[in-house]
Amino acid sequence: CAPTVLTLPNPQPVSEEEAVLALEEAMTHLEAPYELGARGPKVFDSSSIILYSYRQIIPSMRLRTSERDANFDTSHAFVYYWNFERLELEQLRPGDLVYITDGTNPVTHGALFVEWVEPYKTMKFLHASTRLGKVVIEEWPVDEEVRGQNFVAGGRLKVIR
Repeated sequence: CAPTVLTLPNPQPVSEEEAVLALEEAMTHLEAPYELGARGPKVFDSSSIILYSYRQIIPSMRLRTSERDANFDTSHAFVYYWNFERLELEQLRPGDLVYITDGTNPVTHGALFVEWVEPYKTMKFLHASTRLGKVVIEEWPVDEEVRGQNFVAGGRLKVIR
């Protein structure tokens, strides 16, 4: 008897409209408290503000996490590695994902892109900030270090429907 081969669905990019709606949802949670491991709807950590907001727009979405797919929230690393389509800076749209690192891992923090302050040099993004202890919008330079962290990439969330 031949072994069964597990075929995983490939995550597909969300639409620009879904990304905008997820950002609009996230904006309703500005000033919500930050707590590591929190999953919303009143308290968030940096991955949950992103995934919670998208899940309000795409309730049935699932994410790929290595060799399986799951309907639960996961870390930035799994989202970045399995559920992220990298885009050129000029292709970023509101609600797309932005990743930064402190150098300890390929990505250590994520956010939702809001807009360009100075095109392709300085952006605004929405995130659950450990430093500020709440969900905020901050400016971030693409080519400069900020508090020991650097921009890694921006792109579109990919989900399994």
